[in-house]
Amino acid sequence: MKKKSTIPPKRTGRPTKYTDALADEICRRIAEGEMLMQIVRDEHMPERKTVYNWMNEHDDFLHNYARACEMSADALVEKGLEILDGSSPDCAQMDKNRAEYRKWLAGKRNARYGERQAVELTGANGGPVEMITEYDEDRIASVMDRIESIRRKRAEEENGGTV
Repeated sequence: MKKKSTIPPKRTGRPTKYTDALADEICRRIAEGEMLMQIVRDEHMPERKTVYNWMNEHDDFLHNYARACEMSADALVEKGLEILDGSSPDCAQMDKNRAEYRKWLAGKRNARYGERQAVELTGANGGPVEMITEYDEDRIASVMDRIESIRRKRAEEENGGTV
């Protein structure tokens, strides 16, 4: 009989580059308004796919990344303002588009900058919404029972007294 080894098997594949310091740097740069596409171009940074894998593997990184994206909205709005402040008449339309894109992206990353959407509920014919209580449910059940008994009575009459 063969003895089982107590040595754990070696993991195959590349060792992870993940460190708290690297994750913190990514989140800091995201919070400052830098896009992940730009960050991963740096030589010491992992590929974009790897960053997404880290989010799946490290809950704390996922939480920090999401918070950094939310915080980046402020930086994006500020960058949009800088673009507009530095604009000249010959490139005003392009600058306006660049600023509008940053505003749109800020709205996606943080609800404070998003479009306000009002939701209004109305009842029948535009009136107020009516709430159904237990008392109403009992009344509805009673009416449904009466309707069912009337249907049975009509069916008996049509079938000559048998159902």
